[in-house]
Amino acid sequence: MANAKEAIEGPGRIRITTRNVEVDPDFIKDHPGLTPGRYVCLSIEDDGKGMDEETKNRIFEPFFTTHFMGRGLGMASVYGIVTNHCGAITVDSELDKGTVVRIYLPAISAGRKEQGAKLVKTPEVELATGEGTVLVIEDEESLVELFRKILEMLGYRVLQARTGEEAVELAKTFDGDIDLALLDIKLPDMEGGRVYPLIMEARPNLKVLVCSGYSIDGPAQDILDAGAQGFIQKPFSISTLAEKLKEVLKGGRGKGEGRTKGEGLMTNDDIHDKSTEK
Repeated sequence: MANAKEAIEGPGRIRITTRNVEVDPDFIKDHPGLTPGRYVCLSIEDDGKGMDEETKNRIFEPFFTTHFMGRGLGMASVYGIVTNHCGAITVDSELDKGTVVRIYLPAISAGRKEQGAKLVKTPEVELATGEGTVLVIEDEESLVELFRKILEMLGYRVLQARTGEEAVELAKTFDGDIDLALLDIKLPDMEGGRVYPLIMEARPNLKVLVCSGYSIDGPAQDILDAGAQGFIQKPFSISTLAEKLKEVLKGGRGKGEGRTKGEGLMTNDDIHDKSTEK
């Protein structure tokens, strides 16, 4: 949506539609990640400035952008989320004619007795709670609030910084202990790799958990090599975050540090459900 909005200069239109589609073998030839069956297709169409062929071919590359960095997950992460949920994403675009993004996700039939479908209750998971102060370094407003709710639910005190400069200032001036920093890689004013040594200079005993929609390779690995204790890739479940926080605060690194992909998106429903269980 954000990309569609920014592609329109002046008056324009964004159209969002959903429809059920049947994926057949011919369709799969151009979408090798899919299997035959029923899918839901989410389409986001704009009549903005569009993209040339070179840009269109690169939009799913990690760290490629036509905007400034630090603006959320980005198309590379959207691609990862969709494919991790057994889906596919396509982009059609022409200069001065607009762009259409289509996301295909497997359809689930709920409550159809003739198909033998059953609603399966998700088993309850005992979350790993903790204590201490966590500094969340994240610029995406919705994620900042989400992290705060989850961390407080898990028993932690939360500090928030939306820029690298704000994080460094908090590290230098906060009157109290900061046990762990949850560090995003891409921030509006500086990258996580620049933030890390500055907060460590201010807080030598601080433990750092790198959090990013990108994979562990590249900037995340550089921060780990510099001394950060852990990595977690967006999207992830509440239980995964809880376990990773507990692991890092105890001083250990798990096998294959942080390479496990997320178990699912964190949602406000997750937070509400877990809060009411207490």
